[in-house]
Formats: sequence, structure tokens, C-alpha cells
Amino acid sequence: MQASPAPAAHTNATPDSISRALIRVVYRSRCLTDDDGERAILESSRRNNPEHGITGVLVSHGGWFMQVLEGPVLQVNNLMAKIRNDSRNGEFLLLRANAIMERDFGQWAMASTQVDAEQFMQLLDALMYDSKPSAQMLQDFVMEGRWRDLPAR
Repeated sequence: MQASPAPAAHTNATPDSISRALIRVVYRSRCLTDDDGERAILESSRRNNPEHGITGVLVSHGGWFMQVLEGPVLQVNNLMAKIRNDSRNGEFLLLRANAIMERDFGQWAMASTQVDAEQFMQLLDALMYDSKPSAQMLQDFVMEGRWRDLPAR
């Protein structure tokens, strides 16, 4: 008896549903510019992101960036390609990329904050694992200047 071919996978994905699908990416990179260049990056993000439906937060410490970007898959992927090729960034490392149902940082075209070394490392660790408490912790810190440590995993 010969096996019949497996049925084609059925999907409800349409071009429109794919274009509306959201993604969150987290990366870290070395800032290869001075303070004026860093401000220019932030200003450009705040000016251009709303047009592309991109939101997020940029965290910096000691010449390092960690950024969370949220938005439509195509637009976030296009922005990530630009960031990777931007001469103002080096040592780029994608930490996480995943589909999301809702945004954690939807209220900000691009928020920014500076943290100390311990906070930077704690955020990197937490955001790599899609920790909902880490997103809330970061929101609280950016909005209220209030830092709270995450519970140990």
C-alpha cells in the first residue's frame, strides 16, 4: 500500500493579516557615536517611527544600547536591516524576536533612558526571556524614574 501525500497545510494567513502581524525584537549594540549622534538617532526614531507603526524604548549605558522595537513585521524587519548597517552602531547582537499579540511599549514612538551597569545587565537578561514583569519594570523606570528589581528566576 502506497502512502498518500500529506495534505497541504491550511493557513488563514492573508497578505492583509500578515501585514498587520506584530513582532517584538530586542537587540544590543555598541554606540559608535558621540552624544550628539546618539541624540540624532533618538530624534530620527521619534520622527520616523510613527509613520511606520513602530514603537519601543532605547536603553543606554556606558556606550551600549539595548533597544526594544515593536510593530508590523515588515516595517520592523526593514528598520532592523538599517540599524545593522548603520555605521553609528557596532557589535550588533539580536537577543530575541517574537510575534506578539499586543505591544508593551505602544505609547512611545521611542522612549529612552540611561541606566547603571547592574540595571542594564538585569534588563538584558530579563528581556531576552520575554519577561512581562521586565517590560513593566522598564515602563515604570522610564515614566517615573522608579527602579525595582525583578524576582529571581
